[in-house]
Amino acid sequence: MIVPELSAEVKAEIDQALKAGNRIIGLAHSQGHLKDRVVPQDAVLLALILIKDVVKEDARDIIAYFKSQDVDVKIISGDYPDTVAAIAKDVGVTGKAIISADIPEDMTELQKVVKETSIFGRVTPPQKRNIIQALQNNGHTTCMVGDGINDILALKQSDCAIAFASGSEATKAVAKFVLLENDFSTLPNVVKEGRKVINNINTVASLHVVRVIYSTILVFAFFLFKILFPLDPVNLTLVGILTIGVPTFLFVFEKNEAKAKDNFFRNIFLNALPCGVILALTIFTLGALAKGEIIIEDVGGKIEYFQHYAQSEYLDMAMKTTITQVVGGVQLFLMFLLCRPLTRFRIGVLLLSLITFVASYFIPPLMALFGLFSIEISWLPLWYDFFSLIIVLIDIVAILIVRFILLITVLKEKPKMVEV
Repeated sequence: MIVPELSAEVKAEIDQALKAGNRIIGLAHSQGHLKDRVVPQDAVLLALILIKDVVKEDARDIIAYFKSQDVDVKIISGDYPDTVAAIAKDVGVTGKAIISADIPEDMTELQKVVKETSIFGRVTPPQKRNIIQALQNNGHTTCMVGDGINDILALKQSDCAIAFASGSEATKAVAKFVLLENDFSTLPNVVKEGRKVINNINTVASLHVVRVIYSTILVFAFFLFKILFPLDPVNLTLVGILTIGVPTFLFVFEKNEAKAKDNFFRNIFLNALPCGVILALTIFTLGALAKGEIIIEDVGGKIEYFQHYAQSEYLDMAMKTTITQVVGGVQLFLMFLLCRPLTRFRIGVLLLSLITFVASYFIPPLMALFGLFSIEISWLPLWYDFFSLIIVLIDIVAILIVRFILLITVLKEKPKMVEV
């Protein structure tokens, strides 16, 4: 206090100014001198200088955006709670406001307080850290925005620390993000870009993982049964480009700002694993047939075809073609599963991959480059043209059955039509 005592009228005026969101500087006069920080007894209050922060025009819109994304906004300040609450109200943050004296030291009690409190005033640095920790204990992922030395403990405790370029060097050193232009309005774009990356990774990761799964299983299977691997590396190059490489590249540009879900491993387990295992079984069976390692009795002439060409280089090449078609077909179906819910962009990528993949098998020079047969082979029986399609359909049905079983037995989820 700069004067020994304030009148009730002045106190009411100060209280009213604080609740209006003003900071207050008092100007006083005294005939004596200030000594040892002791207020002279004859000091007289001359004026109250009111200072109010100017809220940026886009502040309300930014707060509204985060609220629409189910983000709880808490304001932790060293200023008087009523002052902070008044400014917070201008930007759309409402709720209970408390002062540091009302903040409990017990963490269990503090966890209850932070649930019902939106504004914390006159808060010390350790209290800021404890508030962040209490929010984390309540199951929240926390983001702390600050620029001062007093914010360092809370920034270090938070899951995502954001500092301003104009802030102290120590604050910027502990922050994970620094707003170089000191513009808080960039944060919604940061969130959108992060969601885009996470969601697109969730979409395409299974496309890569399924290849790892079936390749690993096949290496052990063919080694165990001492059967030559049925494919050359070049055979799957075209399939990899058209069903993994190109779609993955295109999905990077998708504007996917949906709320990120923690379902990465669920997608792998529910989509990539069934596809990988079933593809491995299919490739192993076809490869063993092509190498003449599986003996099948002659039934109605169709099986004779396999036995007749069992040692033929033509059958070996035809079987490689069949395997690549099956792998491509199943991976295109997996892409369809991962692209749900379908959008125009995703439908476009799916159609592009499908049409390009099918059309490529009608171009003999291209097929020869990858060591495969084109579909128009006169010496192959007519039913062989549909052989790959039949196997793909069988694999798709098997994948859907396995996914259904995994949903109800392992994930303990109630199957929905969209899941199938």
